[in-house]
Formats: sequence, C-alpha cells, structure tokens
Amino acid sequence: MMTPAEVLRVLWPRTRAERWQLVRYAVVGISATGVYLLCVHLLREHAGLTMTAAASIAFIVVVIMNYVLHYYWTFESSRPHVSSIPRFIVTATGGMLINLTVVSLGAPLLPQAPTVVLLAGCGIVVAWNYLMSRFWVFLDSPRAD
Repeated sequence: MMTPAEVLRVLWPRTRAERWQLVRYAVVGISATGVYLLCVHLLREHAGLTMTAAASIAFIVVVIMNYVLHYYWTFESSRPHVSSIPRFIVTATGGMLINLTVVSLGAPLLPQAPTVVLLAGCGIVVAWNYLMSRFWVFLDSPRAD
C-alpha cells in the first residue's frame, strides 16, 4: 500500500526524469484516446456495433498500442516481456472492466452524449493504468518475480 507521501510524489513528480515520464505518459494517453474514440465512432457508424461492443474492440486496439509505446518510450523498461506482458494484461483487463462498467452504466443515462461517457471511462482508466504501470507492470527490479 502506498503512503500518502508516495501518492503525492506520483501526482507531483519531483525529478526532471519523473516529470518527463509523466509527459510521455500523457502524450501516449492522449494519442490512445484519439485512436479509441475514432475506432468506436467507425465501428458504430460503419459496422453497426453497439456502444459496448465498439468500445470493447477499440479498447483492445488501444491496449496493444499502449503496451508497445509505454514499454519502449514512456517507462523505458528493461523488465523482460515474459514478466511485463502478463502484468500489463492484468492491468488492462482491470481497466477494461472499469471502462465497460462506466460505458454500460453511462450510455443509458446520457444517450445524447456518448463522447462524455467514453471520456469519463477513459479518465478513470488512465489513472488506474498509470499507477499500475509505474509501480508494478514496468517497474525494473533486481529481485526475482
């Protein structure tokens, strides 16, 4: 469990390297959000899928994109893929469940504002993914898993 000081350090990185890591995370996240919204739109409008189905497929596309970009660029991890990929899948699955819950509950409540529902889901998932990625998925550690 993180201490309040550790939580504050995550929210307000102290070193230049930590700040740039957060900036890189934001760049990847903003790009992923754009890809996600575009995929959902295309799948709904051109494939006739429901919001939940389109969001699920788009989420998988974004998960793959995020792993590659975060591993090599955001976190510059040297953790072996055999270790980081299962952790990333667990984190992404948790994020997908969070996202689907928000979309499933929000879409009927705001049928005229699907983008608002999608962005709400994205916002919650972004925080979840950053914390899990930084402190578990891509954390380079000399100890054995």
